[in-house]
Amino acid sequence: MATGADPGGLRARLRRLAGGELILLGALAVAAGLLLRAWWRTGGLFPGVIGLAVLAVAGMTFLAALRRAGFEGDGPAVGVVEIDEGRLLYLASDGGGWIARDMLVRVEIAVTAAGPVWRLTAPDARLEVPVDAGGAGGIADLVAGLEGARLDRAAAAIAQGHSALVWTATADLTLEQRGTPQ
Repeated sequence: MATGADPGGLRARLRRLAGGELILLGALAVAAGLLLRAWWRTGGLFPGVIGLAVLAVAGMTFLAALRRAGFEGDGPAVGVVEIDEGRLLYLASDGGGWIARDMLVRVEIAVTAAGPVWRLTAPDARLEVPVDAGGAGGIADLVAGLEGARLDRAAAAIAQGHSALVWTATADLTLEQRGTPQ
């Protein structure tokens, strides 16, 4: 690895973390530190256990925020994404649409003239959502529920500016097996 290399785009991900997430992480870390200090000074078991639990929550929150930041673009938001009960709704001034997770047959990151997009394909619909759209980071959470989804490919494709297949339905996986009544 070359000197100064940023493995996995860690610096870029940290820059994209929302201020609220950083404030929460800071507060949790301070609380954990205070509780661990109280445990160290008093020798009591309770403050130490609570401090370790708060520290674990801070660590999990940081990892979740870091993972989600890998799916956010750097440009201005184009449209808004809403996800409710497995249905993705994309609202934009130039169109938009909706698609249900249970109906997906293919998910990919595609590079277009406007920048990278999530391309979500169902048997009767295709939806392209810019990675810069407001709330588009939630698409990663939606896709994570699909068996065999390769979110690492999506993050790498967004960071490096190339297309990548993230998930595809297998031929033997019927709609009924995916939880969709026929």
